[in-house]
Amino acid sequence: MGRAQTNARNAGQVDAVTSSVQTASDLIGRPVGAVSQGVSDFTQGIFRAGGLRAENERVKAQEQAWSLYEARLRDMESEIEQLRALMGLPPIPGREAVTAVAIGYYPHEHRMTLGVGSDQGIRPDQPVLTAAGLIGVVHSVEAQRCQVRLISSPQFQVGAAVMGEVPLEGIAKGEGRDVLILQLLDLTQPIELDQPVVTSGYSERIPRGLPIGKAVQVEDDEQFGIRRVRVFPHVRLSNVRSVVVLK
Repeated sequence: MGRAQTNARNAGQVDAVTSSVQTASDLIGRPVGAVSQGVSDFTQGIFRAGGLRAENERVKAQEQAWSLYEARLRDMESEIEQLRALMGLPPIPGREAVTAVAIGYYPHEHRMTLGVGSDQGIRPDQPVLTAAGLIGVVHSVEAQRCQVRLISSPQFQVGAAVMGEVPLEGIAKGEGRDVLILQLLDLTQPIELDQPVVTSGYSERIPRGLPIGKAVQVEDDEQFGIRRVRVFPHVRLSNVRSVVVLK
């Protein structure tokens, strides 16, 4: 066997025994190589998984930041629109309008905080409104801020009138976030739904004609001679950003 291998090498050939051994080695080496490659791919996948997880978290953080940016942008656009509307309010004779920003809203307390106060000439009982209508009156004042009692408050009341051919006047009181009750003593005059309700002006502080809302329901209590008109406010209080205080 040794002489045959030597003769084959001298002739530049591979003898039969060596060829058989190499063939067997190749057959064994192929699956081992495949397993080795698989182990290598698996190991690389483990190391890459950490990077993919970090990249996924980064993308999520970017999406969250973009959502917050869009929300803030919508708020700013709403505030700009409200400011433009306020600038278009007609002047009220004998009154000065002080523009203010709402810095706090407390729906369960029917209260709003504004960023103006006595330093800007703000006093209790002054009316507060948006371009759409009345939202309340100043309740208490500090140097640089004030508290507003909103029209939704059960403690809020104002002289009001249902506008029609014959204005019907009474007292409007807050009854929760989305409604006021206007009590009238005249049960004879017809009231149509969606008729506007405005301030009646029987107050030194609150001028006549400030929009409040619209009539959405009428109930007559003939036994006590009282008519109750449910009034839906023009202003959605949760959306208020900029207001005007009339002083």
